[in-house]
Amino acid sequence: MPIDKSWMQKSRVSSEYHKGVLEFLDFSFTNAPGKEMLPCPCIRCNNCIMQKREIMYDHLLDNGIARNYVQWLMHGEYEFCEPANTSTNEFDMHDEMEEMLNDAFGMSMPNEES
Repeated sequence: MPIDKSWMQKSRVSSEYHKGVLEFLDFSFTNAPGKEMLPCPCIRCNNCIMQKREIMYDHLLDNGIARNYVQWLMHGEYEFCEPANTSTNEFDMHDEMEEMLNDAFGMSMPNEES
């Protein structure tokens, strides 16, 4: 399920922004168990200074979040890549290997059916 980041573009005094900051902090600190401090994505810290949750909350409300921080890699969001959908199967690979060996060395692989 994609994370709603529309709050990042809202006014810092809006209820949507405040709710988004709380959800961001919940997400971040849930995905970093055991860590008391994380990089602060506020405009001033710009993910370069580690802060505790309470300080990060204040910074995000006072300074705003860096709006170009759209993929939260430092806060537990990872882009999951699905394996490429290939049509190659075991038999195709066997045929290709046999052809390669035949071309390179004049060798044929034994037939599995024999």
